[in-house]
Amino acid sequence: MAISGGCIFFLSTKRGAVITNAAKPIIVDDPSYDRPPDEAFWKWLPRSTYRGPQSPESRLVERNLGPYLVVGDLDKWLRQNPQATAASYFSALGMICKPQGTNVRCERTMAAWFVCLYLRDGKWQPIDQAARTLAQLRLVIIVANDNRVPSAMAVPESTDDQRLCPLL
Repeated sequence: MAISGGCIFFLSTKRGAVITNAAKPIIVDDPSYDRPPDEAFWKWLPRSTYRGPQSPESRLVERNLGPYLVVGDLDKWLRQNPQATAASYFSALGMICKPQGTNVRCERTMAAWFVCLYLRDGKWQPIDQAARTLAQLRLVIIVANDNRVPSAMAVPESTDDQRLCPLL
């Protein structure tokens, strides 16, 4: 499974250079997420709490796509509907599904709140939880002809022409 929106890694480049400045949008927890018709999709993005980068006492709550949850719901539905396909399942949920080569690409875009996690000069910066940005989250699920899900991604997207988390 391919997953987007995971962790930032320190990537080595030529001659041992290391990335020291980066920005990552984080889907934050917000009670307004729990609203139909998107609630079926939000359950695939469970809340995770972990120690924040700035201190051991801080906690960061974020949502990441759980491909195992997508596949689990799909498998359950296919057992209950033996004549159905994975693409028909995602279409029934309101996703737009279109052929993509030998596979089918299913997408759904929904509103989400984000905060930005910044790495500056190699040091993680405190997260300003109050500085939330309303943007879009695009779920992309690739379905194979045999009902497998080779790829599931959650892609943050800005609602304007600006970067969601601009490097300052």
